[in-house]
Amino acid sequence: MRAENGDGWQRSVSRPGDKLGKKDNIAGRFLVDWRAADRLNFSLNVTGWRDQNDPQAPQLTRAAFPNPPGSVGLGGVVPADLPIFAQAPIPEGKARLADWSVGSSLVGASLRPFNDNKFWSAALRTDFDVTEAIQLTSLTSYNRFKMNSTADFDGSPLVVTQYDNHRGSIKNFNQELRLSDDDGAFRWVVGANYEDTKTGELYDADTWDSSSAALNGATTNRTDNFQRMRNYAGFGNVEFDVVDRVTLKGGIRQSRAERSSNGAVYTVPGADHYPGIPYSYTEFFNIVYGLIYGPGTVPPIQPGQSLVLDTRLNPDGTPVDPGTYLTTGRFFGKLNEDSTSWSVGADFRLSDDALLYANVRKGYKSGSFPAITGAIFDALLPVTQESLLDYEAGFKLSLMERMISLSGAAFYYDYKDKQLLTKFVDPVFGLLDRLQNVPKSRVKGAELELSVRPSRQLELSGSVLYLDAKVKDYNGVIGEQVVGGLRQPVLASFEGVALPFSAKWQYSVRAELTQPLSGELEGFVNASVHGQSKSYSTLALTAQSRADYLIDGYALVDGAIGVKTTDERWRLTLWGKNIFNKYYVTNRYLPYDSYVRYAGRPAEYGVTAAFRY
Repeated sequence: MRAENGDGWQRSVSRPGDKLGKKDNIAGRFLVDWRAADRLNFSLNVTGWRDQNDPQAPQLTRAAFPNPPGSVGLGGVVPADLPIFAQAPIPEGKARLADWSVGSSLVGASLRPFNDNKFWSAALRTDFDVTEAIQLTSLTSYNRFKMNSTADFDGSPLVVTQYDNHRGSIKNFNQELRLSDDDGAFRWVVGANYEDTKTGELYDADTWDSSSAALNGATTNRTDNFQRMRNYAGFGNVEFDVVDRVTLKGGIRQSRAERSSNGAVYTVPGADHYPGIPYSYTEFFNIVYGLIYGPGTVPPIQPGQSLVLDTRLNPDGTPVDPGTYLTTGRFFGKLNEDSTSWSVGADFRLSDDALLYANVRKGYKSGSFPAITGAIFDALLPVTQESLLDYEAGFKLSLMERMISLSGAAFYYDYKDKQLLTKFVDPVFGLLDRLQNVPKSRVKGAELELSVRPSRQLELSGSVLYLDAKVKDYNGVIGEQVVGGLRQPVLASFEGVALPFSAKWQYSVRAELTQPLSGELEGFVNASVHGQSKSYSTLALTAQSRADYLIDGYALVDGAIGVKTTDERWRLTLWGKNIFNKYYVTNRYLPYDSYVRYAGRPAEYGVTAAFRY
């Protein structure tokens, strides 16, 4: 059992005394092992948690102008004094300052950010010894997740980019069967796996104070999405000791992923009109589609009906589905993908304390459908599977009777169709986010880890990671332009641009000293430093985007002091994180009308009591 509680650490700029960021979560685990017979064993693992931690509010860095002052639309003219444009940014270095909305929404729910998420899982492992060498293993699990939350993304007390009434659920069943023989010079595993997952998600997107509301005269829409995922796989792995110190390894996995999506965007029932906003989304899109495609071409949208328009075209310019082309309705999509993952490698044991290894692996990440708001079907299209070809070679050494451990590796990752969060241009709303495939990218890297134990009481360790992660081929969106009344993307090549969150250097150093206090008690003290060099939170091509999405490098110092029993039955720890109160940023983002950043947590201290029984 584990419980964690803490007070809010963020302070509202507009409402002195209002705080956000409390911790309130609890988790538990129940384990049962049963030896039913000499050859039959069962292991049951039941876990669950409840998370009511506050979501973090971002800090406003500067206003964005997707609809500049003076822009004219169906809702009127975007005013120069639109409040979001005049919001003061949060100064750098003030980690605790932020702002968020708290007012009531049109459907009666509070807009104050919160989380109320629940998860539980039951997993049963069954092992049966078919022979003295061969074992049959069954892994059966069921997982259930429910979420309910509200989140504010614009960094202001206004309602510019807010998701409320955000509810979702996941039901997952997984079954695996495998036969294995891990005895002798030739070891093998063969098996099959089946997974069945159902998901549902719904949220209200509130944009009452945005430039989009001022321009278009419509706000507050609801998005829902329901998906079904089935995965089938068969796999096999072998290891063979060619000679006493040389082992060859190989494996293969054939997979089939089947996905379906059912989604819609529509007017929120009971919230058709916000004061000062002339249209519901239904009314707005009936006017827009009528103006663009002509009356009679696009059937009128009825209240509660999905307003997403099917504009999908084949490469030759013909409609993907002539029966639904230029009609609105729910989006139904299917994505079926096959993949063959494999690995080959070799281990060379130079001695009992020295190992060299080399591996080549090919793997895949399945595609998926988004659950986002958009005006056309293209916004709801899936991202397809990405593939990774991984080359890696390394070593592991133990020196001076294992007082010193040293390991290192060099690797090269060759990605195809890597899934990244990028911008696309919705013809009505402009720049929005969605996952897209980057055709080619690669990562070169190396890592080194060192652990030294000069005595039984003192342990020193450190690690360093070097990355060179770049795009090799991708033409993406850097802006938008209006053509024929619709927004169209401005594209450019991103070749050579660094992949998101790929700091060139990451490092950590740690020291721990343990001192006997009595026959059964030990005192301990430790300190660590970890940090990284600069990176970017998205694909940043232009000088302005590099400034807007820069994550500066930082180094943080943590420490702890405490007492424990020699058998680890209990431990009491007084700890501190970021004890020198270093200001740092973990993410930068453009929701719509404002650029925001997420500050790392400031200095914090706590007490942890742990018991084993």
